Amino acid sequence: MAAVDHSILRELLRGGTLWWWDVNPRTSSNELAKSIGTVRSTVWARLRQWKAWGFLSGLRAVPNPGLFGCVMGAGVVEVPRPQDKPAFLESLPLYEGVVGAWDFVGETVQVNVVGPSVPSIARWSQLFSKVTGVRAAWGFEPYRVPLPVSRPTKTDWRMLKELLRSPSTELADLAKPLRLTARTLARREARLRVNHFVWYVPLIDYARLPGTTFALFNVIPTNAGPHPVLLARLANVCADAVTLSDDSQFSLNEQSQMNTISAVVPYRSPGEAEDGQRRILELPEVKDVKMYFPRSNYFFGGWFDDRIDSALRNRTLGESSNSLVPTHDISHRSQGGESGRSLHVRTECLASASSRPAQHHWSP
Repeated sequence: MAAVDHSILRELLRGGTLWWWDVNPRTSSNELAKSIGTVRSTVWARLRQWKAWGFLSGLRAVPNPGLFGCVMGAGVVEVPRPQDKPAFLESLPLYEGVVGAWDFVGETVQVNVVGPSVPSIARWSQLFSKVTGVRAAWGFEPYRVPLPVSRPTKTDWRMLKELLRSPSTELADLAKPLRLTARTLARREARLRVNHFVWYVPLIDYARLPGTTFALFNVIPTNAGPHPVLLARLANVCADAVTLSDDSQFSLNEQSQMNTISAVVPYRSPGEAEDGQRRILELPEVKDVKMYFPRSNYFFGGWFDDRIDSALRNRTLGESSNSLVPTHDISHRSQGGESGRSLHVRTECLASASSRPAQHHWSP
């Protein structure tokens, strides 16, 4: 991976976790160039090349499920036959509450879900285990997310609707149907991000960057989190990591499978990635390391779109306490899952394979 590609990608994914990313969809190539110490033309050329390769196609806006009184979670589905995987992925948007997926090389698919309560997330394991072509489904559990810090207004709902449809559109163009000035819209859009109403997720296809193999490491520590010492050691061992996250901070369960540290690291080959896995295993605080090779990401916006439409039809939703307070008890401790299995990705998720074409962002 070229040094400039690595610098741009790390900057874009800075602060990234599973859903809530420190990404401003309207950051210019000039601003990116200043952040990484290069010139605007270099960043502009690389972003155009990434788009041509299909490596970075745009981004998606992801509304906070807490706006609708729901929790979010994820789990793993194993589809052993390669010929069954496309049909399984194609069927996912038909399930009420499935909002995204991440496909990995081999049998693994991570499925991202939302639901009205903590137990509703756990039930997805039973549901998917009965689907034709699925060998097993496990590890579905909720995780902690930032809750909205204020109540959405009717204009906020309308803005979320437009951002869900066209996340990268220039604010001047979005302002017209909303009957706002571009300056007012820019101020309100920034407030949506600050108040955790919406996050922006880069659309990255890790298999499309020539000469680069991305590995996702789920590092299983010997002790419960948090893991500041191990995190610091991993920052040295995985010096090229584009994301590095202590997942235990998102857990609602002390016995959670989310007691992991996850890292996405670029290598020149799968063999080099395996060498990286061995170096991680040599750390004294590490019990085990699971390695996966990410492929395509999917985001299904229908669930959000339906609920935003409902909020717009029912103008009192923006004034209801239920619109901001999840229906589950955030302190609830769900029962632990199967030990030793830990594919709860905290690094990149829910990029889009939507039927709507993603528009290029971080404009030159």
